[in-house]
Amino acid sequence: MHMSMRLPLSVSLVLLVPALVHAATLGNPAQGSFYSGIGVVSGWKCTATGPLTVRFNGSDPIALAYGNERPDVRDAGFCPRAHVGFVSIMNWAELGDGTHTAVAYDDGVEFARSTFTVATTGEPFVRGAEGECRVEDFPAPGERMHFEWNQNTQHLEMVSARGEDDTPEAGARAQPPAGSGGRSGPATLENPSDGSFYSGLGVVSGWKCTANGPLTVRFNGGAPLPLAYGNERPDVRDAGACPSAHVGFVSIMNWAELGDGTHTAVVYDDGVEFARSTFTVATTGEPFVRGAEGACRVEDFPAPGETMRFVWNQHTQHLEMVGDRRGGRGDDDEEGGGICDRTPEVVSIILRSFPGHNCEDITTKDLATIIGFTIENSSLGSLKVGDFAGLGNLELLYLRNTQLTTLPPGLFADLGNLKVLTLFENQLTALPPGLFAGLTNLKELVLSGNPGSPFPGVPQIFGNYSPFPCAVDFTDE
Repeated sequence: MHMSMRLPLSVSLVLLVPALVHAATLGNPAQGSFYSGIGVVSGWKCTATGPLTVRFNGSDPIALAYGNERPDVRDAGFCPRAHVGFVSIMNWAELGDGTHTAVAYDDGVEFARSTFTVATTGEPFVRGAEGECRVEDFPAPGERMHFEWNQNTQHLEMVSARGEDDTPEAGARAQPPAGSGGRSGPATLENPSDGSFYSGLGVVSGWKCTANGPLTVRFNGGAPLPLAYGNERPDVRDAGACPSAHVGFVSIMNWAELGDGTHTAVVYDDGVEFARSTFTVATTGEPFVRGAEGACRVEDFPAPGETMRFVWNQHTQHLEMVGDRRGGRGDDDEEGGGICDRTPEVVSIILRSFPGHNCEDITTKDLATIIGFTIENSSLGSLKVGDFAGLGNLELLYLRNTQLTTLPPGLFADLGNLKVLTLFENQLTALPPGLFAGLTNLKELVLSGNPGSPFPGVPQIFGNYSPFPCAVDFTDE
C-alpha cells in the first residue's frame, strides 16, 4: 500500500467547453477529463425535438433516456422545468485505453461533444479481483479515506475514514456478483445491489421486460424519484431474459446525499414494488467534494504482480484509473526521467499519477504510461522546452486558462501521438513558427479565447470543436 500526497496546484478535473447550441450541456463525459469503470453519459437539454443519442468515435448511435429529473437545472434558471436530464449507463472500458470523442445528437442533429481519455485494466469487466488503498490528506489536510474495489461498479469506492491501525483486511467486505440484487422474475435491480457499498456519483440501474407505468425508486421510505425507462440493454435481450433490448432503467445518483450508513432502495412500477436492496454508503461528510486532490496505487491489482494507479476526479467523485505499471517497479527500470528540472506545475501533474514518488524517482518508462495531461484555471504563465519530454504516448493535452503568454518553439516536439491540443482561454498573442511541427496525428486544435486568435497560418476551429483537418501539414508553418 502506498500513500498519496496532496498537491498545491489547482488542477480542475471538470471542464465543459460551451455546447454547440444553447440550453444544453453534456456533463459526462466532460471535455478534457478521464474515466474508468462503470459510469454514465449524462447532461441536460431544455427541449428535445426527437430521440437523443450519443456516438463514440463515430460509431453507431447509442440511445439516451430523456426526461430524468434535474431540479438543479431548473432552479438555476437554465430551463423552465426539471425533467430535462438525459442519461445512459456506460462501461467506459468497452471503449478501450486512450483518447475518445463523444458527440450527442437530438434527432440526428449534433448539440454537444467532448474529448476525454479512458484507462482500463485491459479487460472490459474485471471479475474476482480485490484491492484497496488509503488516500492521505484527503479530502483535506490531516484527513484520510479508505477505498475498496467494488466489482459491481468497477470502481474503488469510499468505505470509511480510518486511523493508522484500523485498516480492514483486503476482501473483508462482501463483494456481490455483478447484476445481483432484486427479486426473481423479468426484472432486476443491479445498482444498488444487495449487500454492496457505494460512494460518489453513480447510477440506480437495472432492467424490466415490461413497464406498466412510470418507474420510480424510494430510498429509506422517502419520496419517489423517477427512473428513465427504455435504455438499451442488448445484453438482456441476447441472454433471452427479455424479447426487447429497450428495457433498461437508469437514473444518475449522488450516493453522498443519502449520508453514511445502511440504506434501503425499493423500486416500483406504477406504484407496485418489484425489487429492493439494502446497501451501505460512505461519504466525506459533504454531499460534493470540491477542490480536493488525491491519488493512490493498488498493488497486485487486477492480478498478482500488477499495479494500477488511481487519481481523484471531482466530476465523478471517484478515484479513476489513470494507468498501470505491469509487474510493478523492477530493478531494471530505466532511471533518470529528469522531471525535477521541469516547470513546477508540470512536475506536480506528473507526480499525481505516481503517488508516493518524488521527481527523481520517475523513470522514462513511467512517463510512457501517461496518455492525458490537464491543467486549467492556473497562474502557470509559461512553459519551457523539455516540459513534455518523454511523453511520447500522450494523446490529450489540455491547457485552459493558465495565463500562458508565449510558447517556445519545440515545446511539443516529443508529442508525435498527440490527438487533441487545447490552448483555450490563455493570453497568447502570437505563435512561433514550427510550433506544431511533428504533430502528425493531431485531430483537434482549440486556440479560441486568446488575444491573437485567429492566428495567421493556422486553420481555424469552428465552434471550438471541429476536427482538425487531417491534411494540414504543420511542418511548413
